[in-house]
Amino acid sequence: CTSIKKPKRKPSNSIENDYTKEELEEIFKLPMFTNGEEPLRADFGAAWFWLPILAYYTGARPKELAQLYRKDLMQSEGIHFIAIRDIESDQTLKTPAAQRKIPIHDDLIKLGFIRYIESLSATSRAFPHLKPDSRGSYSYHLSRRFSERLKTLNESLQRKKPLYALRHAFKTSMRDAGVSEDVHDSITGHSGPSVGRQYGKTSIEATKKAIDLVPSIPNIETMLRYRKSQGLC
Repeated sequence: CTSIKKPKRKPSNSIENDYTKEELEEIFKLPMFTNGEEPLRADFGAAWFWLPILAYYTGARPKELAQLYRKDLMQSEGIHFIAIRDIESDQTLKTPAAQRKIPIHDDLIKLGFIRYIESLSATSRAFPHLKPDSRGSYSYHLSRRFSERLKTLNESLQRKKPLYALRHAFKTSMRDAGVSEDVHDSITGHSGPSVGRQYGKTSIEATKKAIDLVPSIPNIETMLRYRKSQGLC
């Protein structure tokens, strides 16, 4: 007789890969966002502040953000955006659909992201302090240290693969705002299953409107006060 395989059960300690609003509030109250705290025995430069915030506001993969160059910040129709692409030898994309333009959320402009990028030399990487691991990932070391930092705050936060959990939080924000799947897939670099998705493109204006529906990160006012006091925005 033919044996029937039972479906694998999820481990009892499995958790959602997304952060709740309460968890996001815990994370963005950390001193690394509010008063310039830097990690011990590591120098990630501005990436320590920017990478988690960019993951939340863009939905981009951590590796995509960490490998950006100064010239990947661009402008079209008066809209600032980052170009996710692989034109440099140390840039890679997960899939062809990953090549895209992600508009800059208004909060990122207020926090000084464009000002920061424009302060770099024309040929500089966006986060020059980041060093690649053995597989060429510029986000690996920071992601690991960020995970360790969250563990000191709350162990359950650390188990969610922190930077990726912020990407999941972006997708949740898009769904909660009623943004159509094809639009937020075009922002996050996911390819849809339907044949129709292969035709046409989503305009930069449409993706900008969608991006600005992402709620402001908790504690943003405290961040703004600190950054203004330091002349960072």
